[in-house]
This record gives sequence, structure tokens and C-alpha cells, in this order.
Amino acid sequence: MSRSLTYPALLLLGLGVTGAAPLASPDDRIAFASKRDGNWEVYQVDAHGGHAKRLTDRPEQERFPVYSPDGSRMIFGLQDRDHWELWVMGTDGSGKRELATGLAAKASRGWDRSGSRIVFAATGAGGELDIWSVAPDGSSLTRLTDHPADDTDPAWSPDGRRILFTSKRDGDTELYLMNADGSGLTRLTRSLGADDRAEWSPDGRRIAFMSERGGGRDIWVMDSGGRGLRRLTNDGSQDDVPHWSPDGRSLLIQAVRGENYDLDLVDVTTGARSAVARSPAYDGMGRWSPDGTRIVFISSRGGHEAMYLRTLATDRDAQLTDEPSLDPRWAP
Repeated sequence: MSRSLTYPALLLLGLGVTGAAPLASPDDRIAFASKRDGNWEVYQVDAHGGHAKRLTDRPEQERFPVYSPDGSRMIFGLQDRDHWELWVMGTDGSGKRELATGLAAKASRGWDRSGSRIVFAATGAGGELDIWSVAPDGSSLTRLTDHPADDTDPAWSPDGRRILFTSKRDGDTELYLMNADGSGLTRLTRSLGADDRAEWSPDGRRIAFMSERGGGRDIWVMDSGGRGLRRLTNDGSQDDVPHWSPDGRSLLIQAVRGENYDLDLVDVTTGARSAVARSPAYDGMGRWSPDGTRIVFISSRGGHEAMYLRTLATDRDAQLTDEPSLDPRWAP
């Protein structure tokens, strides 16, 4: 089990919510959702400690923040009655606006490299999930896929020219690739088991994903054209949600053993596996720092979901929040 150290300077318990404390350099900011005031809202905190700044303040629930590439804005989800909407704001909480009126958009969303387009999955009037894109000012809303089957989990390629996504349009959950304008559709995987949770490598040459083709849930890697398929994990745990390290050498993955959720690292070259966060409680939602030296994650080891920071060089954990917290994301 990972050693957990709680540093008083890092604890946010009892410090309240304020914008007075200056945040550190952009790559030390973490956005997250917290229920500390009785409602899920989006907050921002410096990874080195200090006060969390509350960025949203509405009666609806707000979650799932994602920074723009330059760190000046973030998109997030706002729950309006029975569905989630896509919103954008500045990282100081200013300029909040809905981006895709009339679409239910709880699912995955992300910025292209230039910060000029946002891709997301949303349910329209027909009830099926499709892939859409929109500009940060709400203009140029474009439906990129139009199929009776659900299309989900869109992800921009690092160069912003292609979009990877998951679809059941051929009867099974498979990975597909299309150009940024929705043209040039290509099916990347073909298996009897589901293939999903895909993520581009930082250089755009490889794709890591979860597959059930081997009978369990394991992590596989292939090149960006669907060739060179290779299985990385196969040790009896149910593995999912791979995230590439910034240098492309490792994958941070979610590992399920029985009913327990852990976070592990897997070497992409050798397949060697090591623990990041293993406890009898839930450990998940892990995200790399931009420099690859730290991992922020959510753990319920203290009795409820709180945010922790693992420093890889020391194998030590610092507790960042004491209140219920979810959905951590580093600024770029």
C-alpha cells in the first residue's frame, strides 16, 4: 500500500474559498470539482498548496473541467435538470457561456492544439450520441458524425488534423478515425471484444486503448493507422483508462482487482508494471503533471473521495483536499 503523507501546507480543509492567494506558474494549477459547499462546483488550486479558488457559483452542478492549450480558459459541464451542457469560461471564472444550446453533452470533450476548436460527444433530438465541434465563442457548431449508433469519446490528434473516437456502428465497440472536418472515416480496430478508452501518444504516432479481445480488459497499443497491435497488460487485473506520460514512455492506467480500484504505471517498451496508488479504497482519476514528475488522483482512503498528489521521485502522496473532490485536470 502506498505511503500517504498529509502536509499541513497542502491541506485545504478549513481554509475556505478565496481568490486572494495568487496561483503559481500555469503548470502548477489543477482544476477539479468539489462538493465542499454542498453542490458540485469547479475550483482551481496551486499544486504546492494554498487556497482553492471557486470558479463556478450556480444552483446547477458543474464538473469535468478541461483547460485550453494556453491555460487561459476551460470548458466544463453544467447539469441543467436531466442533462449536461457544454460551457466555457476564463480560468479566473469570468465570461461563462454555453457553447452548444440544445445538446446534451456530458461525455468526453477536448480542445485542439490551437485552442480554436472544441470536440465533444452530445445527444441531439434523435437520441443518439454523435461527435460535434464548436469554436470557443460558440460559433461554427458542426456535427461531424451522423449515425443511428452512438459515437463517443472523441480525441484530437496532437497535430489537430484528425479525431479518434469510439463507435458501435458496425455492431461492436470499435475505434475509428476521421479528419477534423468529419471526412475520411477509417475503422482502426476489428475484434469480438470492445475496444475503447483510446488516447493518442504525445507524438501522435501511437494509440493506447482498452480492449476485451483477449477475454479480459487489458491495455493494447497500436500505431496511428491501426497496425502494429501489441498487448501491454495481461496479469489478471481488469485494466482501463490509459494516459500517456508526457515523454511517451509510460502509461498511467486504472487497474481493477476484484472490487478494488488502483492506479498503476506500465512501461510501454517492456510492459513492466509498478504501483502508483494502491490502497484498500478507491484510487483513480489519475492525471500526469505537464512535466511528468507528479500525478494527481482521487482516493477514498480517508473515507470519501479526496484529491491527492503523488511525487514519483519520492513515492510520497500529499493530500490536497479533504472535502469530496473529483475530475482533476492539470493546466498545460
